[in-house]
Amino acid sequence: PAVFGIPPMCAPELHSLEEAISWMEAERLNLHAAANSAALHDRHRHTIAISAAVHAFLRSQGHWDQAIALHNAALVVARRLDDQLAESAVLTDLGDMQHMTGEHLAAAASLTLALDLYRRLGSQIGEASVLTELGIVRQAVGDYQAATRSLTRALDLYCRLNSRIGEAGTSSYLGYLQRLTGDY
Repeated sequence: PAVFGIPPMCAPELHSLEEAISWMEAERLNLHAAANSAALHDRHRHTIAISAAVHAFLRSQGHWDQAIALHNAALVVARRLDDQLAESAVLTDLGDMQHMTGEHLAAAASLTLALDLYRRLGSQIGEASVLTELGIVRQAVGDYQAATRSLTRALDLYCRLNSRIGEAGTSSYLGYLQRLTGDY
C-alpha cells in the first residue's frame, strides 16, 4: 500500500494470512527501528503511520510492550506536530495496549485524553471508538455503571452514524456486560 501517496518500491507477494504474519514477525523490529529513525530525522508522519499500521499485528501477536513503546514515540511526534487527530488515534491505540498489559488506570487516562480530543475535533466516529474502548476498560476494573454508560453512548453514536460494524462490536461488548451483571 502507498504511504502518503508514495507507492512502495517493492512489496512481498503474500498469499495467505500465515505468510503475512511470518513476514511481519520477521520485519517487526525493522519497522520499529524505521519508526524510531523517522522520529529522529524529522519524518514524523512516518513514525505515526508505522505505529498505526502495525498496531493490530502487535496486539494480536502479543508484542504489547513493543506496541506501547512505538505508540509512545508516535505520541511524542504527534504532539510536536500539534496534530490532534493523529494524537487522538495514537492515544486510542496506546490505551488499548495499556489495557492489554493490565495498566488500567493508564489506559483510562489515555482514552479519556483521546475522547476529549475527538470531541473537540467533532469526530463522532472517533468518539464512539474511544467510548467502546473506555467501556471495556471500565468493565475490566469492575466499574460496571461507567462501562454501561460508555458502551451505551458509543452504541448510540454508531447507530446515528449508521456504522453497522461499530454497532455490532459495541452491542456485543454491551451484551456481555449485561450478562455479567445479570441484566438479562
